[in-house]
Amino acid sequence: MLDKRSPTAWVCESRHYGLFSLNGYRFALTDEIEQLAAEDFETIRNTAPPTEFIELWRRDIEKWFESLPEPNEAETKQFVDAMRLFTPVERKVPCP
Repeated sequence: MLDKRSPTAWVCESRHYGLFSLNGYRFALTDEIEQLAAEDFETIRNTAPPTEFIELWRRDIEKWFESLPEPNEAETKQFVDAMRLFTPVERKVPCP
């Protein structure tokens, strides 16, 4: 099982994919990992990542998309979906 002590290269060799260092992502999370360790999944899912993490993610996604010679429809959809990933959406709560 992988955890925060596992070498990041075991998870993903980020340079191979043209991504920022996984250690950079871990640093951008600050102490969020420890803060959320005891929380339930719903709480974690509803907690926005730190701004630095989101900015790093979006910079990586933009860099990837700009590196494509002629993005096709699927790649364009992947780009749009990835950019929306950390965008807050209005949730509709059912009335009792």
